[in-house]
Amino acid sequence: MSSSAPAAPAAQRPRRERGARNWPLIAAIVWAVSLPVLCVWGGLLKLGGEVVLSGAAAPFSGALISDVGPGLVVAFGIAAAVVVWGPRLAQRLAWRPLLLVAWLVSLAWTVALGASSAWSDLTAPLEHEQDYLAAVPRVAADPAGFVATLQSDPVAYPVHVRGHPPAFTLLLAELDRAGLGGSGWAAALVILAGTSTVVAVAVTLRALGGVAGAVAGAGSRASGGAGGGADVRAGSTGGPAGAGERTARLALPAVVLAPAALWVATSADAFYAGVLAWGWPCSRWRRRPRADRHVGRSPSGQGSCSGRRRSSPGGCCTWA
Repeated sequence: MSSSAPAAPAAQRPRRERGARNWPLIAAIVWAVSLPVLCVWGGLLKLGGEVVLSGAAAPFSGALISDVGPGLVVAFGIAAAVVVWGPRLAQRLAWRPLLLVAWLVSLAWTVALGASSAWSDLTAPLEHEQDYLAAVPRVAADPAGFVATLQSDPVAYPVHVRGHPPAFTLLLAELDRAGLGGSGWAAALVILAGTSTVVAVAVTLRALGGVAGAVAGAGSRASGGAGGGADVRAGSTGGPAGAGERTARLALPAVVLAPAALWVATSADAFYAGVLAWGWPCSRWRRRPRADRHVGRSPSGQGSCSGRRRSSPGGCCTWA
């Protein structure tokens, strides 16, 4: 005879479900209460001479600036729409349309915050005398001379140029030579690349789950023997690949509203973030298992990939 633990009473399950649903509200209340408490606490410590804080926004470093414009109203509307409909759409949309929608929402959210009071706020940071654009005319005139003198005479260039590798400055110089110069085009490049990290994060999560699913499928085939039965679908919702996609879908509504949007619009570091975020997905372009491919068995009992196939050291994989 086999025994099993008694199921939880039916009356307790709704109570637990209500408790789980209340956690986001509790977290929001704790955050709303903690922020002013920390500000007052930091201010008192500063007045008592116990700490030295830069600016008047304790416990943060900097100053509080009230600058309200139409962009902020749009940002509030986008945030409210994501909170209300985002989780539902993230579960219902097909994968590729979901990625497109997530990128567009992140782009709108970022631009709305960056241009909260005026459109010029998107380009103003890039027009600083110590930013990249200040060096573009000189670099565009002599790219080779720029590369040759960047290390031997770094003081001749703005702080951001001499503090980073030359590739981004060279890219801006080439855009300038192609007629796409100026802070407007540079801001578009930076913001598009920075907001694409939302898609890169989701693709990476799904790809990691897919790779695990392909390995699990191969193990199932190996243990099935010559008389093996059903095919194993790499990336099915019941396996590790499905877990990767489910994690990505759960995370996307929060990722599109990430506070990093304040820094994406507009800092050239957002371009670096985009390039780095896409590094892993691009490196696995030919080796990621596709969720809608079957991993089946050949008549001889050896594993094979049905449909279009590409061989790789890690097995039969296609990009999803």
